[in-house]
Amino acid sequence: WGAMEPKVTEMKELAFIAPDPDMYNWGDTGMPGGVGNGIDDYLDNWANSGGDGTRIPYTPVITAPPGYPINALTFQSSTFSDPQGGGAGQFQALKWRIGEVTDLANPTYDPADPRIYEMPAVWESEEITDFGTITITIPASVVRVGHTYRVRCRMQDDTNRWSHWSDYIQFVAGEPVSAYILENFRITEVMYNPADEPGYDNDEFEFIELKNTGPQTLDLTYVSFADGITFDFNDSDVTSLGPFDFVLVVRNQAAFESRYGTGLSDKIAGEYKDNEQNSLRNGGENVKLIDYWHGTIAEFEYNDGRGWPLVADGTGHSLVPLASALPGEPDGSLKYGGNWRASTYIGGSPGQDDIPIASVVINEVMAHTDYD
Repeated sequence: WGAMEPKVTEMKELAFIAPDPDMYNWGDTGMPGGVGNGIDDYLDNWANSGGDGTRIPYTPVITAPPGYPINALTFQSSTFSDPQGGGAGQFQALKWRIGEVTDLANPTYDPADPRIYEMPAVWESEEITDFGTITITIPASVVRVGHTYRVRCRMQDDTNRWSHWSDYIQFVAGEPVSAYILENFRITEVMYNPADEPGYDNDEFEFIELKNTGPQTLDLTYVSFADGITFDFNDSDVTSLGPFDFVLVVRNQAAFESRYGTGLSDKIAGEYKDNEQNSLRNGGENVKLIDYWHGTIAEFEYNDGRGWPLVADGTGHSLVPLASALPGEPDGSLKYGGNWRASTYIGGSPGQDDIPIASVVINEVMAHTDYD
C-alpha cells in the first residue's frame, strides 16, 4: 500500500478541486479555500449563479396525522409552486420516497446492528402527474412495526426541473389499525409433506387452505404469499372470497385432482409450481401471507421436529391450526407448534373445516359385576 499521505492528498483533490478537463466549464480560478462540501457545493453555487437554481420549484412541505399505524401511513404535500408563480400549468410531477434509518432513541436499537442512513429507499412512488393528488398512502407491506423511517417528497415543473427533497417526517411504524382482511382471512390447513403416490413426486400434492371466517366478501387482489412460496391472488382464478368460504393454493392441480377429485376445482386459486424451488420444504420453513396495503396477515415457521405434530411429516396428515389460534394469526400465533394439530384423517380436509375427533370421557367404571 505504501505511504498514506499521497493517497489522502489524491482523495482531497478529487473531492475539493475541479479536475482539469472541466476547467472549460468552471474556469481556472480554482476551488474556494477550506474544506466544505467540495464539488457538491461548488456545483450548487455555479448553478445558482447561472440562474437555473433560482427557478426550480419551491421545496414542498409534508404533513401527516399522528400514530403512524402501518396500514394507515397517509401523508400530504403542500401544493406545487415555483418562483415563476406557476400552478397547475407549470406542474409536471410529484414523487414520494420512504427510507429506513437507525434511530438511537428507538427501544429496538441494537448497537451491534449495521447503521442505516435512509438510503436506499424501501419504497418510491411513481411520478404522480395529477396536480390535485397531493396525498399518498404508503403500503404496509414495505415497512415493519417498530422500525424507524423517514418520508420525503419533491415536485417537478414542466421544464423537467425538480425541487429539492422536502424536509423529512420521521416516525416509528406502529401496529396496524383494524382491517377486515386482517381480522377474517385465515390459513386453516397446510399440507407440506404429503404421502407418496405412484406416478407423482409427493411434493406435487402440497396445498395450503385459507378461509374467510367473516360474513362479508373479501377482496384478495392485494393478497400474496411473500415467503415460503410465491403466489399472488391478483393473478389467480380467485380474486374475491365469499363469507365463510374456502380457497386453495396447490402446487400441482392435476396431481391434486387425481387424489381429491374435481369437486374442489372451483376453490383452487392456482398453482405455485413455477419452479422446482417453489414448494414447501419438508423440514420446515418460514411462510408469510401479506396484504399489500394492510400488512402481514400471517407469518410462521413450521417445523417437523419436537413440539410439532409429527404425523404431518410424510405420513399423509396435514397441519391444522387450533381454533383458538385463528384470531391471533396476524400477531404470530402460528409460530408455536402447540397451536397446531394433525388433521383428523390422512389426506387432510381441503376445502372444508377439519373436524377434530370428539374426546371420549370415561365417567364410570363397573369392574365387579357379581358383587353380592
